[in-house]
Amino acid sequence: MEEAKNARRFPRWAETLLIWCVPTLVILLLYVYVIGLVFDWYSFLTFCAILALGLIITRVIFVLRSDRIVSAKVWRCVLWLLLLVVFWFFSLFLPRVTHHVTGVDAPGRFEAELSQAYPMSFPDGVEIGSPQSAELHRSCMSAFIFRSRSYTLLCRYDAAEYEAEKTALETRYMFRTEPLLTEYPIRDETVQTIEPYALIGNDVFRFVRPVDGDSDMFFKKCLLVVTNDVEREIGYIVFDDFDLDYARDLTEFLNNECGWKNIR
Repeated sequence: MEEAKNARRFPRWAETLLIWCVPTLVILLLYVYVIGLVFDWYSFLTFCAILALGLIITRVIFVLRSDRIVSAKVWRCVLWLLLLVVFWFFSLFLPRVTHHVTGVDAPGRFEAELSQAYPMSFPDGVEIGSPQSAELHRSCMSAFIFRSRSYTLLCRYDAAEYEAEKTALETRYMFRTEPLLTEYPIRDETVQTIEPYALIGNDVFRFVRPVDGDSDMFFKKCLLVVTNDVEREIGYIVFDDFDLDYARDLTEFLNNECGWKNIR
């Protein structure tokens, strides 16, 4: 008799646990796989909002399952749902990092973004030769009305094609050689500068000097070329953030603002 009683209790316990966990888990999966939310400290408040949204939905479910009269259920559910809508709306403005990857027409999509950032410099897009594969990475850091966007086209080649494309880069583009400003100079103050190249692992980053974007303030808008001799990959990065005021460490800029840490 006692075993039968415990058997009846377990499904009830499991059912309650599912009601508490499933709504939050579903919302989390939607944010991660549909919106592309990245597990990052910058997105901490957004993850807190996801938990709150899940708990609100859980509360609605418990109200519907309660023994209250129908009218009491209705007005309570309406209040909770109104709170859900309001809370979800404000959660859209919380800090978050998103990252998407696609191999569908990756060069075409990248060139569309490149033409918007530099409409005069690359009318024919970028020449990528015949890669074995190409994928587009879209990274975004947003908070309130501010948004930082980065688009990375990553192409992988066989050995012969990689060497040919890497050599062709030197004639296709003019790379920056002078140090870059890390912030906008105010009056006659001395501003720190950094070298226009970086090495992260086996990836070598260099800044391209576009015709219609000759500013040294790379933290506002820039175009980079990445080469990797080990993976035989060549990448192109377009970064755009009008509101960013400085970037004093190039490695941090590439990993965080350009989203490279979400690629490697």
